[in-house]
Amino acid sequence: KINRTDMKDGCYSGVAIGKGDTSICEKIQDKDTKTECISQAKSVAQMRNAIEKNDYRLCGGIPEAWQASVCYSTIGISKNDINICSMAPNSQARDDCYEKVAINTSNPDICGEISEDHRDLCYSFVAEKISDPSLCAKMTQTWNNFKDICYAQVAEKTKDPSLCEKIEDKSGSGWKQHCYASTGKLW
Repeated sequence: KINRTDMKDGCYSGVAIGKGDTSICEKIQDKDTKTECISQAKSVAQMRNAIEKNDYRLCGGIPEAWQASVCYSTIGISKNDINICSMAPNSQARDDCYEKVAINTSNPDICGEISEDHRDLCYSFVAEKISDPSLCAKMTQTWNNFKDICYAQVAEKTKDPSLCEKIEDKSGSGWKQHCYASTGKLW
């Protein structure tokens, strides 16, 4: 049993929001916590309803930006529809939706919709799925070794050791050696 009012309020709030049940919020003593609980729980309930019905139009009435984003993103992915993805207010959820639709549909052009910080990973996933090393060349980030990993993954999938030559391995991570080994060629 919890004796402190603030801890009880926090507990009720967490359960209410998790379940999307505003009636649990009514047990909260603190007025501000209760108001926030009702708002959040209502958003969660609306989000679940929209996702359950697979109807993106129901996401529009969700006042909390994150829940609205999750709603649009989840439905966009389930329908493989980037137009629905684009409605997500949160850029992270929007990028995640674009990436998953690009992978699901094997469409690398969708990767171009993703913010620059996350675009390379999309190209890498699609390149591996459709065995297209030209997508690795579209990768622009120089601070990571995603491009090397991309070439190595496509080379391993296609068993084409010539792709290993495209690996720069500036970081000394051993991706070129791994690439040759995974294609059956020793260097």
